[in-house]
Amino acid sequence: MKAIYVIFLILLTITMSYADNAPSGGRPTSPVQSAATQEARPPQPSVSPAAALIPPPQQLPVASQVAAIEKTPETSEAAQPLKVSPTQAEDCLKAGLQYHHDRKYEEAIRSLAQFVSLAPKSQQRVSALLLIGKGLDEMKLPRSAVGMYSRVIAGYPDTPEAVLSIIAMADIGFANPALKRPPGLTGSQYMRDPVLGYDTALSKKVPAPMIEHVHYQKGRVLWKNGRYKESYEVQSRFVKEFQDSPDRGDVLAMLKTSTVTLIDQYQQFNDHLSVAGLFFKGRKNGLIRDDDIDILLKSAFSLAHLGLPNVSSGMIQALRKSTLGKTTPGIEKSISDIEAVLTSGAGRQPVVDAKWEAFQSGLTLLRANNLPLAEQTLANLKNTGGDAFWAKISDYALEEGRWTQKYSSGGRFGSKQ
Repeated sequence: MKAIYVIFLILLTITMSYADNAPSGGRPTSPVQSAATQEARPPQPSVSPAAALIPPPQQLPVASQVAAIEKTPETSEAAQPLKVSPTQAEDCLKAGLQYHHDRKYEEAIRSLAQFVSLAPKSQQRVSALLLIGKGLDEMKLPRSAVGMYSRVIAGYPDTPEAVLSIIAMADIGFANPALKRPPGLTGSQYMRDPVLGYDTALSKKVPAPMIEHVHYQKGRVLWKNGRYKESYEVQSRFVKEFQDSPDRGDVLAMLKTSTVTLIDQYQQFNDHLSVAGLFFKGRKNGLIRDDDIDILLKSAFSLAHLGLPNVSSGMIQALRKSTLGKTTPGIEKSISDIEAVLTSGAGRQPVVDAKWEAFQSGLTLLRANNLPLAEQTLANLKNTGGDAFWAKISDYALEEGRWTQKYSSGGRFGSKQ
């Protein structure tokens, strides 16, 4: 996902700005925390001459650098920095950031690893470790990358960098399900169960640029693992909140698949109420179109069983027109089955027209943003409808209306901040 790489570039650019201006004592706002509120400055155009102190790639391969970092203790009183000037360590950091920005990951890892070695007590050590992990990830070395992310989570658990590392480990676990996880590795549970990783990250303070990515990934994992009901809920909310997302088309395609699959499953168990709920949602959101013949037939069948003859009959008439001249024996049989339910009274007793009109009136009020009157209309229908169908469909309409009003005024989906 290209967007995730852009986000990391934003974070490291802010880190570079921080490295240029940070005072020697104390740590101001973390560069990751600042990502949502500061405008990223362009990267520095050149690297300090101190970068020449770094050995060439062939003399210090990435594997050796990673091994050296893994043997280096975290910041503690026992950690004794080498006797170098602060300028030398800072130059290594700047060089590593510039190399990473230029996507020269091997050089970036060498520079950042040398910074980690030269300045073990630096406040920027955790950011350097995070970027080393990202560089290894970009080099298609996921096993080494999770080692760096694990170190961040274990050594700096209350930092924004730890949250980003949790997300990164969940992403790696999703992309590499067969990757062996070293026993006892901190954070390995997020690789094994990426949904747990995303939920854990959301329970903390996720940097704003990452929120969309986390929800997108969570929906994908659930969908790919066949957890369609859960993925449907996550992705339904995603398309409402992130309407300009470049991943919107991908999410809608998954939602369409989930809708079809769930309607099939519900109908096998004669759960006509759940079929009707999915139909109304899918129709409203554009997931069910006039050419989705199979799903329309199944929905019309359930609506007939629920005692909505006017709606079901209207759908049959529309289907006959849309399939005129290209009908099949299967379509004709399905239509006949629906008509048999309607004419034989096999479904519920037909609902009073006033109830359906009251429901439509409630929807009209919701679309007009008249939430108080809509709530009153649908609540009356729910309380006087006399069965579970009207209660559930009224609850659905109210939930949708409240959600739309809340997030059209600038709310954020799922951000527990």
